Amino acid sequence: MKIICTKCGSTNIICEVWMNPNTGEIHHFSDESLEYEACWDCNEYCLLTDVDDTKETLQELYKSFKGSNKREPGYLHCDVMKKDGMKGVNVYIKIGKTGIADKTYGIDSIYTCKDLDELSSLCDFNKHGFSIVNCICFM
Repeated sequence: MKIICTKCGSTNIICEVWMNPNTGEIHHFSDESLEYEACWDCNEYCLLTDVDDTKETLQELYKSFKGSNKREPGYLHCDVMKKDGMKGVNVYIKIGKTGIADKTYGIDSIYTCKDLDELSSLCDFNKHGFSIVNCICFM
């Protein structure tokens, strides 16, 4: 588990957890515990994201798409968090230079990746002004 601030990439963050106050044992994080929590480096409230969980979901969706469609996907439909805001945005990210999705879907994408490895790197803090925080499906 690698949970980061989507604004600055810091792991110096705090969030709500279900914990036994007598033992300090943490039982679990709810999905809502990563929404709009605090980053001590930004010194403000922000959205947190579990990078490893997002990458795992990306891999599972990719394998499922390849198994069902017998081809490489052309786009990832996902939610991203822009570093200049506190609201997630629903977008498409193109994969590869050309593909069936260009002709079939007529989609405008916010970014183009050369392959799955580059796409996966966008789940972590990066230089592109956004991070993938939720993977919906491949197309």
